[in-house]
Amino acid sequence: MPESHVHVLAVAGPAGVGKSTLGWEISAQLRQAGMAHVVLDSDELDRAWPLSDAEQEALNRANLSAFWANVSALGHSRLILVGVFLNPEASRDWIETAIPHASVTRVVLEASDDELERRVRAREIGSGVEDQLRRTLAQARRFRRRTAGMPDVLDTEGAAVADLARQAIERAGWADPSSH
Repeated sequence: MPESHVHVLAVAGPAGVGKSTLGWEISAQLRQAGMAHVVLDSDELDRAWPLSDAEQEALNRANLSAFWANVSALGHSRLILVGVFLNPEASRDWIETAIPHASVTRVVLEASDDELERRVRAREIGSGVEDQLRRTLAQARRFRRRTAGMPDVLDTEGAAVADLARQAIERAGWADPSSH
């Protein structure tokens, strides 16, 4: 891989589907393999309120650019980026603009509405649970329409996170020890 090339594994899906958990497990497996990488949950790029859509987009782009400038200065060339990323083209454009020389591999996580509701209710313990559940189920419907029959979808229901992580690592092309 050329020194300036960056490979981004974008882990996408509705809120509550297990993206963060999968990102952490991918990281654990890459650490065990001795493969350098960085993990970032895109939610952390724009935790400010209030923000217009334009401000949110600008803040996301600026923060991802700054974050990547700092970690790339340490020699990193692999990023596990976790986020909803409903629109694959817009997400790819946003990532490639913020991270020069990036190539993006995307995996989308899915689960049934019942499972998503169970996970959201277990995770969200504050006053926003019903709003989050509505957003999650709406996101899940949009993902299902956009990803039906696509090869980048991983069903998280009943699957072990370690197995899902191995599949994502393979799809990213990081399973080959020579790619260290």
